[in-house]
Amino acid sequence: MASPIIDFLLSRASAPIDQLKAPGPSDAEIETILRIASRVPDHGRLAPWRFILYRGEARGEIGKALVELAERR
Repeated sequence: MASPIIDFLLSRASAPIDQLKAPGPSDAEIETILRIASRVPDHGRLAPWRFILYRGEARGEIGKALVELAERR
């Protein structure tokens, strides 16, 4: 079943972690990303979706908290 969308998704690769740095997506880009993400199939019937955005200082704070949690486990 050939589809340009499927072909695109199969050819796509995530960016290496060392390339994920500021500047991040703009508010308009985040809005588009969330609008698209909220339309994906929900086979687990978890809707309504909840998205949590960590921006600015909160990114570092949540990162530290997640490291501490991982180390405790």
